[in-house]
Amino acid sequence: AFAGIAFIAAYLVNISWLKNSSRYLVIFIIILLIATLIIGTERNGAKRWINLYFMMLQPSEFAKIVAVIYISEVMTKKGERVQLLKDLLSICVVVVSIVGLIAIEDLGTATIICGTAMLMLLLGGMKKKYLLYLAPLAVAAFCVMVFMPGKGYRIARLQSFMEPCSPEYRYETGLQQCRAQVALSIGGTTGV
Repeated sequence: AFAGIAFIAAYLVNISWLKNSSRYLVIFIIILLIATLIIGTERNGAKRWINLYFMMLQPSEFAKIVAVIYISEVMTKKGERVQLLKDLLSICVVVVSIVGLIAIEDLGTATIICGTAMLMLLLGGMKKKYLLYLAPLAVAAFCVMVFMPGKGYRIARLQSFMEPCSPEYRYETGLQQCRAQVALSIGGTTGV
């Protein structure tokens, strides 16, 4: 029901209004992300949701959409000028702000937003030399987030991804991947 309502709302929304309000959407989503860190509900060791009592709201999911809308709007307005470093920096500041707030609790969503932003910039005509500036920063930020104190489970997830069926991870972080490998090895692509 909620998805149906969201579909109708998205169909009826005026694109020019959406483009003109992208900055306000960014401010709103940043406020929501900060509120999540302060008053959010913790589940499975992560504080990603705001309890609205009739439903649980996960602002990081809306942040994905807002980031795409904002980058699209800036790139559309700037046109060829998006190739200038100062225009790229304005996009990076917004993306880093959103990603920084999300990465504290949800590294996966933060990585998706970073990857999407990078792809949009590349397809939008960003100079390839800027990729040389952004790539090392992205790798450094990823390493900092993975090895962040108190987030040891992130390292365990990376290790369990490499060896999901090892006795150490088989029944914990590697459970789903290990079961998937077993299912494929028994049934192949067509199953049993």
